[in-house]
This record gives sequence, C-alpha cells and structure tokens, in this order.
Amino acid sequence: MSQIYVAPTEPQQLRELADVVSQHPERFGVDILINGNHHTVGIQRKTVADLVASLDDGRLAAQSVLMEGLAANEVVVLLEGRVRFNNDMLVLDEWGSGMSRRRFQRILSTLRHQGIHVHPSDDLDDTVHWVEVLGEWADVEHHSTLTPMTKAVKGDWGERKKKHYQVQVLMGMPGIGKGLAERIVDVLGGLPLVLKGNELKGVKGVGKKKYEAVKELFDDWYE
Repeated sequence: MSQIYVAPTEPQQLRELADVVSQHPERFGVDILINGNHHTVGIQRKTVADLVASLDDGRLAAQSVLMEGLAANEVVVLLEGRVRFNNDMLVLDEWGSGMSRRRFQRILSTLRHQGIHVHPSDDLDDTVHWVEVLGEWADVEHHSTLTPMTKAVKGDWGERKKKHYQVQVLMGMPGIGKGLAERIVDVLGGLPLVLKGNELKGVKGVGKKKYEAVKELFDDWYE
C-alpha cells in the first residue's frame, strides 16, 4: 500500500491523506511524495497564480531541477484552478497577469520536455482526488488500461467456464486490470464469484483499499 508524504505547508485536506506529514517531499521539489509498492510519484501543487509567481521569483526553476533528480516514475504539477485568457493574456482574479498565452504554453511545453507532466485540477477537492488516484496507480506493477484485450482462443469466448471469458468479464469492472483479473480467477475459482470471509485478500495485489473497492463491486452482483 502506498506511503504518502505531505509537506506541512499543504492544506488540511491533503495533510489528512498523509501517512507522514514532513518536509521530506520538499527535498525533491514537490509538495507530495508517494512511495507505492511499484512506483514513485512526486506531486507539486500550484494554483495558477502561484505558478506565475514562482516563475517571477525563481522557485519553479529551482523546483524543476530538484524534481528531475527525484527519479520518480511520474512527476506531476497539479495546476489548480481555471486557466483563463483575455485578449491572449492570462487572467488572474479578473486582472491580466502580464503573461501571454504563448509564453504560458511554452512554459508547459518546457516542463513536459523535462519529464514533468502538468495536469489540470479544478480545485482542492479535485487535487485530493488526484492524490488518491495516483496513490492507487503507484501500487500497481503492470498497468494494462491501454493494453488491448487478448484475442479469444477459438471457441473460448462464448464458454463461461473458460478462464479467458471470465478474465474479460472481470476486466470490464473499474480498477481491475488483466493481471489482477487472472489472479482473482486463479485464486477464487472463476465466475460466478461467491466471496467467503477474506478470501479476496489472498489475491496478490489486493490491499486494504483495493479489497474494499473490489468487494463492493462483487457485492453489487448479488443484491
């Protein structure tokens, strides 16, 4: 299960997500550091106004150097708040910021070139959601979201007792990739799944959060 470190300067909603509140993430130029079972994620949270200010005072340049040294699987700037332009000038609190659309886009391109991804966030609540999602992502060894479904062996697709059929059905459920689907079928004996006790916890890759999420999905089948 992911270990989440949050800087003490972050809002209470983010600190409540933390396993550890400390200045440790700031050593790497980020506000939040996620050490997952298989991946590391660094997150720098910035409002649009703070992004502009950090360019003027040099903070973003210093932070980006530290972020490059993190050697994380994913380094993210969560840009919190609406990005608006008026006459091609960035708007901050109804006033122009002095930053053109072209310059703003160049900054985002430079960050991407350095391996730092910029994700929009509507507000603090959305940022909290992003942290939770990235924490779950960091716990998964192989991500199969973009992996095409395997071709059905001739005659297998229509036979519900076949493993291929059951794996494809499970992959249609939120949060279950190909690897986890195969392990569920192997451990629990295929569909229909009847959960007894904590059997699901015996499946590799099913931690506390995943257990509750998957169990809820299965429970819905039998309501």
